[in-house]
Amino acid sequence: MKRAISFPLFAMLIALIFASCKQPADSDVQDDNQVNPLLRGANEIIGFGDLSASNIAGAARISIERAEGELAALKNIENRDFENTIRAYDKIYNSINKIILPIDLIIEVDPREEIRNAAKDAQASLKDFFYKLDLDEELYGAINAYAESDEAGALNQQRKMMISKMLLGYERAGFGLDEGKRLEIKNIKSTIDRLGTEFRSNVAAASSNSIVISASDTGGLDSTYLAARITDDGEYEIDVSYPSLLPFLKYSTNDSLRKELHKTFSRRAAPENVAVLDSILFLRNKLANILGYRSYAEYDFVDNMAKTPEIVWEFVNALKESVRQKADYDIQLLLDIKSDYIGHPATNIEIWETSYYSQKLKQQNYQLDEREVKQYFELNTVLHGLFDITQKVLGLKYTEVDSPNVWHPDVRMFNCYDAESDKLLGRFYLDLYPRDNKYSHAAMFTITGGMTLEDGSYEMPEASLVCNFPKPQGDEPALMFHGDVETFFHEFGHLLHCMVSTSEFAYLGGPENVVLDFVEAPSQIYENWAWNKETLALFAKHHETGEVIPDELLDKMLAAKYMNSGVGALRQLYYGTYALTVHDTYVPYGDQNTTQIGYDLRAEVTGHKYVDGDQFEASFGHLIGYTAGYYGYMWSRVYAQDMWSVFEEKGPLNKEVGMQYRRKVLEPTGSVDALELVKEFLGREPNNEALLKNLGLKLSVK
Repeated sequence: MKRAISFPLFAMLIALIFASCKQPADSDVQDDNQVNPLLRGANEIIGFGDLSASNIAGAARISIERAEGELAALKNIENRDFENTIRAYDKIYNSINKIILPIDLIIEVDPREEIRNAAKDAQASLKDFFYKLDLDEELYGAINAYAESDEAGALNQQRKMMISKMLLGYERAGFGLDEGKRLEIKNIKSTIDRLGTEFRSNVAAASSNSIVISASDTGGLDSTYLAARITDDGEYEIDVSYPSLLPFLKYSTNDSLRKELHKTFSRRAAPENVAVLDSILFLRNKLANILGYRSYAEYDFVDNMAKTPEIVWEFVNALKESVRQKADYDIQLLLDIKSDYIGHPATNIEIWETSYYSQKLKQQNYQLDEREVKQYFELNTVLHGLFDITQKVLGLKYTEVDSPNVWHPDVRMFNCYDAESDKLLGRFYLDLYPRDNKYSHAAMFTITGGMTLEDGSYEMPEASLVCNFPKPQGDEPALMFHGDVETFFHEFGHLLHCMVSTSEFAYLGGPENVVLDFVEAPSQIYENWAWNKETLALFAKHHETGEVIPDELLDKMLAAKYMNSGVGALRQLYYGTYALTVHDTYVPYGDQNTTQIGYDLRAEVTGHKYVDGDQFEASFGHLIGYTAGYYGYMWSRVYAQDMWSVFEEKGPLNKEVGMQYRRKVLEPTGSVDALELVKEFLGREPNNEALLKNLGLKLSVK
């Protein structure tokens, strides 16, 4: 239990008696006399299934009360040192983070509406507390006073980075401005957070949007797919979750229905989220202007690897030109196959046609059928492959927890160990299947961040993967398209980045504290293991016979790997350019609007005409979490592929290289400059050769 200032002696004795008897402290118990699962001690597990709405409200209230007591103690210190000022602040930060991080997850995954609503309210009050810290002049004075001390000047690099980031945070909160402006900034940030939660909730609520088709409209769709979607009256409900959407767009022979499903998908949460987004963008721009920045992008990029919007614009524009020729080649191949299919020359590929004609092209040019490929990627076999590869390469070990206390019966829980020492490093959850009111994409959510505790022990990280992969149906296994396999590897990379964190401080630990234009690199690198012959042989096995994927089929996959790589790169650059545009040059409520910007940029960057009524921005969740930083996916890939080149040279299962990667890149998380991490691992300056190879382009190093 954390100490409050001037704690009465009698209450202290009672607390000690209770502690010795292992009884819960009064503040950990709710009115219903149940221990609050969120108010756990170091390395204790949350009983997610036991959570009530009152638990969530109580945890937020109690954690804020405790933090306020510790904050008062910190500000009353006379002789400042690192422990009583900087580490004390990190303890306060962590005490709030230990509640807000699981609450962020609960909002996105808990099936109970009353729990999600309570979590939204608690999230708002906890974030409000953080914003109050940003306004606290005494706290700022204490941190700044210590930062200017002789002791601070002699600190190691990680501790200096901690202080530097704290002071940058105060600068970005408006210190240097008058109190009224700082209060306005705090209120703007609180409103943006509330609107962001509303935006995400609206998207989750639209996850079950669907179209209904008749039996006569099922051409191209296989029996397993249809059996999972048949209605009581013999029709078929096709919803917009990825296991439903993607096969339909790939295989349905009905062009008008593919268009209708695409429109249903691209209109999720519209029009309400279009208005929400405009409010967010307006407030972000206002915030940046108050702080003296030209645009929100300029404000947002200060702490990124790319420091300014101008650098990012140069990067994305140069990359667009680099991939344009390959993209034009890709589109011509699709036009040729469409022309053959429709019987006359085709002049354009509509956005809902890309997947369909890509499948036709794979079958014609490479004799490759993705439905044949997925017979070798049953979900549990893929998971075992992920485990096997990362255990071999990174020196880890996983064990599943029996009967975990989780938020939904589908969720599984695992412990992650260091294989050599058998030390427990962290815990993680897998929530892999779609359901109503669940986060609709794929992401890693940190639940507890790692940090060094006062007694020298370590607070273990905890996290959850939240995905939307096909679910087993009766006797039918969950078979994954290879694109889903890549996604699984990608997200598991984020998870391991969290699991092996060794940061001394919660403020710097975990992927959430890594700069936004590097954080994808440690996940993108794992996608390469899903393409490598040696590693695929470990787990790509036929779900019925156990046969390892034949070399002939694998060779076809590898031959088709760069098909549409130019189109795919331009699609990513479109998203990045859109996010940058609405945060750098767009001012809401003027002559432009977010929908028209999307139409114009899609035509300019990808060559696709807009679909009437398409409002993709209403469900573009990265605009909330990544703000202007979607370019980071391409920026990070430069470093991911360069680091992968070391594994290519020395072997994809080379444990020596893997352990160097774990120690030098993953474990420090946000406590070391990202570029320095990469250079330390590579032993040289990074370059773009491996990225160009990954995109199927000729090598051209600047």
